[in-house]
Amino acid sequence: MQNRNSNPPSILMLEDDYELGQVMSLILSEAGYSVIWKRDGIDALPSIADHQPDLVMLDMHMPNLSGLEILQQIRTSETLAQTKVLVTTADIQMATVAESMADVVFTKPFSIDQLINMVSRLSA
Repeated sequence: MQNRNSNPPSILMLEDDYELGQVMSLILSEAGYSVIWKRDGIDALPSIADHQPDLVMLDMHMPNLSGLEILQQIRTSETLAQTKVLVTTADIQMATVAESMADVVFTKPFSIDQLINMVSRLSA
């Protein structure tokens, strides 16, 4: 699970749901990841640029800047375009829209095992 710098793989988690964010952050931290959690879409791009995470976990329904807008900006940015993005959403329509831009799209609900498995594969 270690990345090329032998630091724990880093995840920037963008999730506005407080309870879900707490649970996912705890699970990922206990699995050995360094997790930064943001609850507002407006914080997304500066946080990605500042932290350069191994993986961005992106909820599609974020306040102030939607997940789709964030994903589009990541993919059109010269410096962020190669950032790995795991989209998480309960909205099937948004999942379909995001599929062509995200590395992986998970529809909620998903299991802890599915989450850890996919994060491990994407952050390697």
